[in-house]
Amino acid sequence: MRGGLAAMKVVFVISNIHLEQHRRGKHRLRWESTYREGVACIAGLLAAHDIEVNLLKVEAGLSDEAFTDLYERHFAQCDVAGFTMNSVDFPEAARLVTLVKQANPHVTTICGGVHCTLSPEESLGTPALDIACVGEGERAMLELCEQLAEGRKPSDIAGLWIKQAGGIQRNPVRPLDTELGDVPPLRDIPTVTSYNPDTIKDRTFFMATRGCPYRCSYCC
Repeated sequence: MRGGLAAMKVVFVISNIHLEQHRRGKHRLRWESTYREGVACIAGLLAAHDIEVNLLKVEAGLSDEAFTDLYERHFAQCDVAGFTMNSVDFPEAARLVTLVKQANPHVTTICGGVHCTLSPEESLGTPALDIACVGEGERAMLELCEQLAEGRKPSDIAGLWIKQAGGIQRNPVRPLDTELGDVPPLRDIPTVTSYNPDTIKDRTFFMATRGCPYRCSYCC
């Protein structure tokens, strides 16, 4: 019988994937890639602690009905639904997190990525969103899963802004992780997509460093 962390189920949702018709029945991405290194890093640490991790990739503009059907068929029993987003992704992610909460009111919803780090207050303005991750998310997500596995309400986790009765608990940013090689990213996460991945001309990005040395105001 699975128990503790081994009983936890987490799904990461990558939304706002813009596809456009290419040729010979193929599609290509308008920008970026369907791969997210941050999600892979978090998934690697969770999987190393026996937490079940899955991935749901959704094309932009998927109808409410189609998304809900996809989510309920594959992830209705998940304990945590995580969304990663840049600012351009926020409206679509907010729509989908609302659908997730409607499908499963007991799921814990969390967002991370650049937009949540820069605008956690705006992110948590989405009623269906429970938690915003500010900064790096690996250790924070693991600690969140540990508390949930113990039957506790999430609280006092560095790097997380958590909705609680009466307001938002704004925990301090977690120190940067200096042991980046301890757990490798999980790049073969079991994945469900709203489209046929075999028709996609995808892209792959390589990260030589974590973070960026610049402070461009227009980025994200």
